[in-house]
Amino acid sequence: MWGITVENEPKAGNDPNYKFNCLGFTPELQRDFLKLDLGPILSAAGYGLNTTELMIFDDQRSQIYNWAKTILTDKEAAKYVSGVAFHWYENSVENIPNLDKSHEVDPSKFILNTEACEEWRGHDKHVYLGSWDAFERYANDILVDLNHWTSGWVDWNIVLDEQGGPNWVGNFVDAPIIVNAKSQE
Repeated sequence: MWGITVENEPKAGNDPNYKFNCLGFTPELQRDFLKLDLGPILSAAGYGLNTTELMIFDDQRSQIYNWAKTILTDKEAAKYVSGVAFHWYENSVENIPNLDKSHEVDPSKFILNTEACEEWRGHDKHVYLGSWDAFERYANDILVDLNHWTSGWVDWNIVLDEQGGPNWVGNFVDAPIIVNAKSQE
């Protein structure tokens, strides 16, 4: 195992109407959970920083700085952290400086975009075969992130079917590779 995050989208767990299963953390609660529970347990089990990259946050870019500042300025929590993970879904221009500010909190910690997908665009259709629009957005986001201290970029769904699934919660989206299972192409 190369790395793990403390929690996927920790802010979402505070929303009672959120459609995915999740926990809820505030920056302070994640900091304390990391330094008092998860960090010591992983280290004792042989999954410390010398073997496993542990990332904090793993949520939208709009909030990355607040979480990085809260957790990485606490030396007892920061000693368990390799990097800061984030998602691209709130990737507006005004949120770009949050990557730079997060890097400045502790330049020894990497920043990694751990989830991106081309979301539903408000129509019944989720997959646009032959359209390059989604992937122009991917390219732009990758270049912006790499120019603002991000070490890598991960697609959430690299292969999906022609509906943009399968997905247990009905969250159909587009992907770089679309498979037609009926014709095996």
